[in-house]
Amino acid sequence: MLGKLFRKKSTEQGAADTPSAKTAKAPATLPPSDPYSRAKAEFNDIYGQPIVQARNWRFVAITTSMIALAAVVSLGIRANQSKFVPYVVQVDKFGAAQAVGMADKGAVNDERIIRAFLNRFIKDARLVSFDPAVQKEAINRVFALLANNTSASAKMGEFYANNSPFDRGMSEGVEAEISSILRISDKSWQVAWTERTRDPSGTVRNQAVWKATVTIAFNAPTEEAQILVNPLGMYVIDFDWRQEL
Repeated sequence: MLGKLFRKKSTEQGAADTPSAKTAKAPATLPPSDPYSRAKAEFNDIYGQPIVQARNWRFVAITTSMIALAAVVSLGIRANQSKFVPYVVQVDKFGAAQAVGMADKGAVNDERIIRAFLNRFIKDARLVSFDPAVQKEAINRVFALLANNTSASAKMGEFYANNSPFDRGMSEGVEAEISSILRISDKSWQVAWTERTRDPSGTVRNQAVWKATVTIAFNAPTEEAQILVNPLGMYVIDFDWRQEL
């Protein structure tokens, strides 16, 4: 009796240890059942990996090229930047240094420079020359010192239109001799001069005293053409001249 029970228990334990057909795992992948699926699988096996690799290499190549381009542009910008610091050294009549300082392109504080600028402006603006080439150069210098779209530019254009120096230069010449240049405010100056009119032989026909109020402004040049004609960046933005009685 005990033997039968033992055999029955062993049989039940063995049956419990054996996995059933319902709990058995299915295969991970099934082979394609139709020709289209098999052809697709073969194509992916043969060409899929090279295509993916080619796409990855293109991405790497484009990224590397962009980094190299950025590096080249950065080096070019640094190469074009000035590595020199300009200094201005003021000397006396014996050549000894009196003052040394860094050049500031945005400010001109020396009144002597401003007076020289105004002296040149008035002389060129009032000049009437017998030589058309000299007259043309003077007019070009005048307009190089006038700020664009200002009252000074408009007034000077009207002055030349109503008093053509080329027409006057065929019968007379005019020159201005500066007598004084005085500061009125931070931006405005008063200029006084004696104006002489001569005939072609050089004889003085007329002489008169004139005064002008000139307003100036500073704008540092950024282009080579501006630096060549007006390196100081000093411009006339308004003026008003009149003959003294």
